[in-house]
Amino acid sequence: MYLSLYWTIDVADHLLKNAALYYRTWKYWHAPMNHGFALCIVLAYDIYEECCEGMIENDWKVELKKKKTYFEFREILSTQMLSYHPKKQLYPGDEKMRVVTSMSRTG
Repeated sequence: MYLSLYWTIDVADHLLKNAALYYRTWKYWHAPMNHGFALCIVLAYDIYEECCEGMIENDWKVELKKKKTYFEFREILSTQMLSYHPKKQLYPGDEKMRVVTSMSRTG
């Protein structure tokens, strides 16, 4: 079983290396945090690819020429993350963020 699944670890390591989320720091907790962020980005792109294939929903199918590469996807993802603020309350869980809970109820 180990040898039959060994290639999946190699693929995951390659994708995490492409995420390039690393820097030197004395704070030991940054490494697992960055690893978690890299895993999220890689998994989000994998979900995007599955959606583009049209196997989940036919309406979501994207032509191969229009499909974003991993690096284009990551750039779009980062600009969306930088422009979003939880005060907009567009996603579930935003109401529990500190920025929202500390807002006055009148405004």
